[in-house]
Amino acid sequence: MKLLGAGSLSLATASVAAADTGSSQDTIWAFITEPSAQTISYEFVVQRSADGLAVEFANAGYDSPTGQGVEGGTWPAEDFIDEVSDDVIHAGGTTGEGFGDAFDVTGEVVAIWLEDADQMWAERDGSTVTDRELFADEPPNPDEWPQESTANDETAQVTEPANSVWSFITDENAQSLSHEMIVKPSNGELDVAFTDAGYDSPTGQGIEGGTWPAEDFIDQVSDDVIHAGGATGEGFGDAFDVTGEVVAVWLEDADLMWVEQGGVEIGDDLLTDEPLEPSEWTDDPVSASGPTPDFVESFDSGPEAFHSGWRMDTMTAVSSPTSPDSSGTALRTTIHGGDHVGGHGYIEMDRVIGYRPDELHQRYWVYFGENAYPSDDCKAPGFSGDPNRNLSGTTEPNGYNGWSARGSYHATSGGVEPGYYVYHADQSSWWGTYDRWGVTLQRGRWYQIDQYIDLNTPGRNDGVLKGWVDGEEVYSRSNWRWRETSDLPVHAFWHDFYHGGNGTASNTYHIYTDEYQCWAEQGEML
Repeated sequence: MKLLGAGSLSLATASVAAADTGSSQDTIWAFITEPSAQTISYEFVVQRSADGLAVEFANAGYDSPTGQGVEGGTWPAEDFIDEVSDDVIHAGGTTGEGFGDAFDVTGEVVAIWLEDADQMWAERDGSTVTDRELFADEPPNPDEWPQESTANDETAQVTEPANSVWSFITDENAQSLSHEMIVKPSNGELDVAFTDAGYDSPTGQGIEGGTWPAEDFIDQVSDDVIHAGGATGEGFGDAFDVTGEVVAVWLEDADLMWVEQGGVEIGDDLLTDEPLEPSEWTDDPVSASGPTPDFVESFDSGPEAFHSGWRMDTMTAVSSPTSPDSSGTALRTTIHGGDHVGGHGYIEMDRVIGYRPDELHQRYWVYFGENAYPSDDCKAPGFSGDPNRNLSGTTEPNGYNGWSARGSYHATSGGVEPGYYVYHADQSSWWGTYDRWGVTLQRGRWYQIDQYIDLNTPGRNDGVLKGWVDGEEVYSRSNWRWRETSDLPVHAFWHDFYHGGNGTASNTYHIYTDEYQCWAEQGEML
C-alpha cells in the first residue's frame, strides 16, 4: 500500500499531464464493490500508448448498483497514483460497502489486481471488464513494464488491430437463447470466424463459438455483409473473431444475455428488437430484377411445402441461417454419417402454376454447412420429368419412360462444386451423366443458384440446360435429348439431397435451402 507523496503525481500534476496528451482519448476506469464488502484494495498499471500517458482521480459520473458514489482520491491514506517512470504509472486504492473509486486514464491499462474478485469488479467507461488476461493473482510489480516511450518515435507504428473478439454471454439462469449480428467491411476488410474468447464467463463457463453446429452460423450474405449468430445458455457464451464493423445486434432476451467486445460489455446502441434481415444491409444484392415469379416457396412450413416425397423427416424449418431474400425461415436438410439419404420432396408444376411446362427457369438459395464434406458424387435440387418414378438407377431412359436433370454437388478443394446429374435418352448405362459446373461454393455462406431448362424437340438433340451462381452464368449446354414424345414436360422441382449409389456420408452435416422461385415459358431470367 503506497501513500500519495514524494515521487508520486499530485492531482494537479496529473491533470496537466492529461491535458498535454489530449483528454479526448481519456477513459474512466472504476473499481466497484459489493455492499457486503469490507475494505478491499486494488491496483493497476498503465503504460504509455500513442495517446500519451496520464492518470488522475475522477468521479465516474454514475453511482454503483447500490446507489453509492464512485469517485477516486476520497481516501488519501489509501488511494494513490505513482509515476514509476516516463512510460509507466502505478495506481490503486481501497474502497468497500458498495462504494467505488474512479480514475481518468490516458494510456493502456496492462495489469489489474483485485484483493477479492468476488466482492469487487473493474469497469471501463461503465462496462464490466472481463478480459481475464488483464487480471493478476498478486499485486503487480510496475517494474515489469520498464518500457521506453514510443509516443515520439517516428518509426513506431501504432494501429488498432483489425480483428476484434465479440462475445455473446448468458446469465446462469438462462435457457437456450439465440443471438445474431450483422458485420460490414471496415477499411475494405470483412471476415468472421468462430473463436475462443480467451476468458471464462462470470460463472466460470467457456465462451467459444461454433460448439453447437446445428445453431451457430456464419453466413457470407454478399461481398459486403456477413450475418452471424447462434444459441447458447446456462452461463456459457459464444465468441467470434470479427474483421469489420458490427452494425447491428439482436439478442433473444437482453435481460439474460449481453454482448462484449474485447472483454468489455457494449451499450445498447447496436441492439435491435427483432431478428436481423441481412438483405437490408447489403449494398450489393445478387437477386436479379425481372418478371414476377409464377410461384414462390419460402419453406416457412418446412417439408410441408412439398406435395410428395420420402424421408422428409430429415428436413425441418429453421430461423437461421436464412438467405438474403428470406421471409425469415429456411429449410434444413440433415444427412447423417453412415447414411446416404438426406430427403426428397417434389413441388409439382401442375399444382402450383396449373400446367407442366416445356421450359422453366427456377431459382433457389443454398448454404452448405461447415461440416459438409461429401465423400462421393451427390444429388441436389433440379428438374424432374419422371412423374411415375420409372428411373431409379436401375432403368435406362429411352425417351418415353421419363427423364430428369437434377443438380449435383461434389467435394472439391476449398468447398463444394455444383453441377447437374442428368438422366437422358443418350446415356450409355443405367446411371445418369454428371456435368460439373467448374466453380467452388464455400461452406458457411449462401449462394443464389439459377437453373434453366428448355426441353428438346422430340427426337432431336437440341435440349438446353444452363446454370448460374450468384447471377453469373457458369454452365451452358444445348445438345441434350431427353424425350421422343411431347408427353414428358417438366413435372416438378425435385428437392433432392443424398449420396447416390452405395455411397454414404462420412460425417453428419446440414444443407440449407431457401426461397424457391420459378418462371414458366418466359425464357431465361438472367
